[in-house]
Amino acid sequence: MRDASFEDLLTEEVLIRRPTVALDVDGAPQTPTYEELADAVPARLMPASASSDDDLLGRLDEATHVLYVQPFDLRPNDRVVARRSTTELTDDIEQGETVLPVASTAGMWDGAQVEVGSGEARELRTIIEVRADELVIAPALDAAHGEGEAVSRVRRFDVLAIQDEAGAGHHLRAALRQIK
Repeated sequence: MRDASFEDLLTEEVLIRRPTVALDVDGAPQTPTYEELADAVPARLMPASASSDDDLLGRLDEATHVLYVQPFDLRPNDRVVARRSTTELTDDIEQGETVLPVASTAGMWDGAQVEVGSGEARELRTIIEVRADELVIAPALDAAHGEGEAVSRVRRFDVLAIQDEAGAGHHLRAALRQIK
C-alpha cells in the first residue's frame, strides 16, 4: 500500500552499508568491512528526542538520531551514510593528493568528513582546512580521481534498533548513533 503523505516526508537520500566479517587463519574475526547494500534510499533523518515515549527497543538513550524509511531490509549494525553538501572536483587529481580543487566549499568545514568519488572508488577523508576553492584533506587519497567526480560532506551512523512503526510494513523507524 502506497502512502503518499509519508513519502512526502522522506526529503533525504541515504546510503545503507552492511557489515561483513571475515575470519583470519586462526578463525578469529577481523575488523568488519561495510559493503554497499543500497544507495539513494528515500529517508527522513532527525535528531533523537529525549522526551519520546517510545524507547525504540531500549536503545533510544544511546541514539543521537532517528531515521524513517519505507519497508526495507534494514538491520541493527548496518551503517547509514547521509550526504549533506555535494560539490565536484574542478580538475583531475592524482593518488596521494591532499588538496582537492572543488566547484564550491559551501556547507564544508574543518573537521567534517567527505567522500571523494562514487561507487567502489569512494574514499572517506577528513577536511583539515577549507580554502577559497579547495579542501585540504587527510589522509592522502589512495587513488586518482577525475574532474567532475563528486565530493560530498557526509555523516555516518550505526543502526542500533529498528521498529515497524505503524505495523503491517507501513514504514520503519530506526535508532541511530552518529559515528564521530
